[in-house]
Amino acid sequence: SALVYAGVFLGSIVSGEFGFLAFVVFCLLGSWYEWSKLQGFRNDPIPLVTGGIILLILFFSSYLNQSDSTNLPLALLAIVPIMLMLFLELHAGLHLGKHWLASFSSGMLYLGLPALLLCKLFFINGTYQYDYLLGSIFLIWLNDSGAYFAGSMLGKNPVWPAVSPKKSWEGMIGGFLLCLTAAWFLTEL
Repeated sequence: SALVYAGVFLGSIVSGEFGFLAFVVFCLLGSWYEWSKLQGFRNDPIPLVTGGIILLILFFSSYLNQSDSTNLPLALLAIVPIMLMLFLELHAGLHLGKHWLASFSSGMLYLGLPALLLCKLFFINGTYQYDYLLGSIFLIWLNDSGAYFAGSMLGKNPVWPAVSPKKSWEGMIGGFLLCLTAAWFLTEL
């Protein structure tokens, strides 16, 4: 399944602007649904639908304005669903729980910020360019592979044994050096 996901991901990026948008929207809404399940919102459609609408508004406001500034009038529309949820909680007897605002807001930040930054990364100078993202993914893959091989051959000192006993300082340094070397070569191309 990871190979299928990687193929769909790379295909959507290389296919063009609309393939990228469809993929990001699908991932954004799917991730919000999973976040909502973790926070206990899955039985209540109001925060689930509202969160999806807010994420879409924020993402498309970033997409529609592909410069360094944000599209403030469209982004301000995201306040309307939040105010509606607050009104329903306070006056209409909607009981979302004690910590729903913190859970909801942290989900917006956790999922919305990377989507906005991803949009900014793809649209450099207002045109769709996927080189930087593919380069970043390639470097992450090299870092992981370099850390694995350096750690398995040279690793003796664990970084944090309670969390991940097989991760070593030697592997981390090996992955970093491989990634740094590859990044230098990529800039020379």
